[in-house]
Amino acid sequence: MNGAFRFAGMPEIVFGRGRFRSAVDIARGFGETALLVTGRGSYKTLGCWDEFAASLDASGMTWAQVTVGGEPSPEIIDEAVTAHRDLRPSVVVAVGGGSVVDAGKAISAMMRHEGSVTDYLEGVGVREPTGAKVPFVAVPTTSGTGSEATRNAVISRVGPGGFKKSLRHHNFVPDIALIDPDLMVTCPRDITAACGMDAFTQLLESFVSTQASAMTDALAFSGMQAARDSLEAVCGEGTYVRYGGKDPYLARVRLIATTELNPSEITRKRHPLLHSLLQRSVVIPPLRKRRREIPGLVEHYISQYCQELRKQIVEIPSETLKTLVTYSWPGNDIELSTTLKRAVLVSEGEVLRPQDIYFDLK
Repeated sequence: MNGAFRFAGMPEIVFGRGRFRSAVDIARGFGETALLVTGRGSYKTLGCWDEFAASLDASGMTWAQVTVGGEPSPEIIDEAVTAHRDLRPSVVVAVGGGSVVDAGKAISAMMRHEGSVTDYLEGVGVREPTGAKVPFVAVPTTSGTGSEATRNAVISRVGPGGFKKSLRHHNFVPDIALIDPDLMVTCPRDITAACGMDAFTQLLESFVSTQASAMTDALAFSGMQAARDSLEAVCGEGTYVRYGGKDPYLARVRLIATTELNPSEITRKRHPLLHSLLQRSVVIPPLRKRRREIPGLVEHYISQYCQELRKQIVEIPSETLKTLVTYSWPGNDIELSTTLKRAVLVSEGEVLRPQDIYFDLK
C-alpha cells in the first residue's frame, strides 16, 4: 500500500431509493432551461419517466431531449451541441447508462467550447479543453462504468481510422450525481449482472493496484463486500421489485472468480474476498492436461483474431495443430490466446504454418 496519496474531487452525491423524484428540483436549481440526454428507448422503461416529464413541464422549465444509442461518437456530440446551442441550457441532465452519461458530460463541455469535440480528444485532437462547461447532473441507471464520478467522457468512432478516446478535464466531473437504486433494478437481468461484474472488477483492480492507498482500499473493499452481499440478491436466485411496482420478479446470475492459488492455501485472514467465494469451487486442470480441448480453442481464437486483425486463415494443417497440441503451455489458456494472436498477425497467406507459431518469447 502506498502511504502517501492524493484523492481527486468528487461530485455532490445524492443517494437513496426514490431520490429520482428530486431530479426536477435539482435541475431547477440551476436555472430555467434544461437539456436532457437519454438512451433511445431505455428511459421509457422507467416507471417514473412520465411523472418526471410532467414535473418538468409543471415546474415551468423549458427543456429539450437528446437520445443516444450505443457509445457516443464525435458526430453525435457535435450534432447535439449544434442543434441545442440556441436553447442556452442552464443545466444538462443525463439519465441512462455509462454511454449516456459520457454523452451528457461531453455535451455539457462542448456547449462552452468552439469547434468539434474531436479537436479536444486525447491522442486525436490538438486543442486543450479549458474546463468550461454547462452545469451537469448525472443520473446513472446502471452500476458498471462509474462515469457519474469521473472527469472524462469516452468518445468512439467505429470503422477505418476508428478510435476510443477521452475528453478529459478535472472540471468535467459532474456537479451532482443523483443515484437512485430503484432505477437500476429495472435493467434486464443480463445487463444488471454484466454491470455489477464491471463494477466489481474495477473495485478489485483498485484494491490490488500497486498505487493503492488507505483511502482507495477502504472504498474498494467496502464496495466488493457490497457486491458479494447484494449482487446475487438483486439479480441472482432472489427477487426484486420494479420501480413503483409491487410484484416480485425472479432473477438468476452466477458469480465466477478465478485464481491460481490452491484452494487449501486460501485463508479468511490473507484472502478474505476469495475465502468468501470459496463455498463452491471448481479446480480447472492446466491446459497441458486438457489437450483434447486445444483444437476447439484454436478454432475459436483464430476466428476471433482474424476478425480483429482483418486477416483470413482458411486452413490449419495437421502439422500446425500437432505443434500446438503437444506444447506444454506453462501459461495455460492466456498463453495459447496470445500465441495465436501473434501467429495470425505474422502469418502470410491463408494457411497457418508451423513456422508462424512462436513460443517462449521474452
